Amino acid sequence: MASRLALFTYALFFLISYSEAQEIRIKVIDDSDGQPVPFCHICCENKETGQQAYHVGDINGEATVTLAENVILSVSAMGYENYLESTPGAEELFEIRLKPSYFGLDEVVVTGQYKAVSVDKSIYNIKYIGKPSIENQAANTMAELLSKELNFRINNDPSTGSSLDLQGISGENVKILVDGVPVIGRLDGNIDLSQINLDNVDHIEIVEGPMSVIYGSNALAGVVNIITRENKYSQFRTGVRGYYESVGVYNLNGSVDTRFGNHGLSFVGGRNFFGGYSLADTSRSQEWKPKEQYNGGASYSFRKERTSLRYKIDFFRENLLDRSNLFPPYYEKGTDTWFTTTRFNNSLHFDQNLKAGNNIHVLAAYSYYDRRKTKYLKDLTTLDTVLIPNPAEHDTSTFHSITARGGFNHALEEGKLDYQIGFDINTENGTGKRMQGGEEMIGDYALFASLQWHITKQFTFQPALRGSYNTKYESPLTPSLNIKYEYKNSILRASYARGFRAPSLKELYLQFYDSNHQI
Repeated sequence: MASRLALFTYALFFLISYSEAQEIRIKVIDDSDGQPVPFCHICCENKETGQQAYHVGDINGEATVTLAENVILSVSAMGYENYLESTPGAEELFEIRLKPSYFGLDEVVVTGQYKAVSVDKSIYNIKYIGKPSIENQAANTMAELLSKELNFRINNDPSTGSSLDLQGISGENVKILVDGVPVIGRLDGNIDLSQINLDNVDHIEIVEGPMSVIYGSNALAGVVNIITRENKYSQFRTGVRGYYESVGVYNLNGSVDTRFGNHGLSFVGGRNFFGGYSLADTSRSQEWKPKEQYNGGASYSFRKERTSLRYKIDFFRENLLDRSNLFPPYYEKGTDTWFTTTRFNNSLHFDQNLKAGNNIHVLAAYSYYDRRKTKYLKDLTTLDTVLIPNPAEHDTSTFHSITARGGFNHALEEGKLDYQIGFDINTENGTGKRMQGGEEMIGDYALFASLQWHITKQFTFQPALRGSYNTKYESPLTPSLNIKYEYKNSILRASYARGFRAPSLKELYLQFYDSNHQI
């Protein structure tokens, strides 16, 4: 009796296991000509436990894998687009067709789009810089990376950092974004690109041309959107990266990523140090100022079918030292001026894919920027450091920014008409002793809409309009028109837009003093 019960239990367990998982023969072929794709890489991941099993196809593109209802099947091969399917069919021979990919055409971008599309499908002229390109150039900051890109000119200032010109238009007209969030804290109208670390960057999307309808003020020349890395697949991953230059550069950065089910966590941090440099190193003052940077961040992501949620927090601190030459007649004293910059950003992204090609995206962010100038008198005979008592030698400027952005997008794969409607809210508050009245605030509230008409498969026509209200000045209506035409292997894009550059809080209310001016 006991042996019969054990045999029945074993048979029942076998039947349940077989119903949950079974071996299936997979054949991977080229979608264009039906030929086998040899030695492809196959990954089967359990959605509940995150456990992964890897296989390699044979010369005929075939492999035997174990599949169940809770398994995600991923297939990849060099020269083809990745294949990803949840709960694939249970045929005895499951055929997978991989679509060939071409260099530069499978790079997916999101900046200004109704949905994520490849570079060649976008109506805008977009330049894509991927992680391999960043690593191959050994670039550590945005300034180093963009200095090698066409249509960019990087201007380096030893004290205020690096700024850019895009297509001959100054940086005041270029919008710098990180995951769609505007970067605040402009000096002389420019963002210091040397303060943007590339260690946690996945890729960079550069839209050349007017984008004022979608991104508002300061986007007349274009938009640079920095997309940070997000852990979507790895159950656990860690990395440490170091960089050294003989001129006194010492960088060390690290990251830890983990994923459990639909949840993901990432942590990054690092320190960058530069000891200063002068072509003629004969004085205490250096042409390129010494500086030390600390950066850190964390992010949480949730993905389930049509819903994605991501919260991200970043911190940055830079200490820059400007040493003066020694004072005559005894040359035993000089000044040390410290410029301390602090950035703190956090953002929340929510995406919901609806049916019939509809999508809702909402972004909310808070950004903090603080720059302090502190001047000391240094006695080299006693090594004493004394804070200079004159208040005019010190300065602090602090800015707080709140951004809220959202939109409803309708975009079908083969649809004739796609459209986008959205809102864009930006408020900035500035405080400081040089700020007129001690504190000022500016707000910009906008609505925008665009329509994309696919007249034929080759010809696309997109008009757009933005209306906004600003608390400090009268802002005009901003129209734009984009056209894209494909002919054989060529793509022609044309655009017309009106835009403007809004005055910043610094330009409106920050007072400037020197020995000859009071503005």
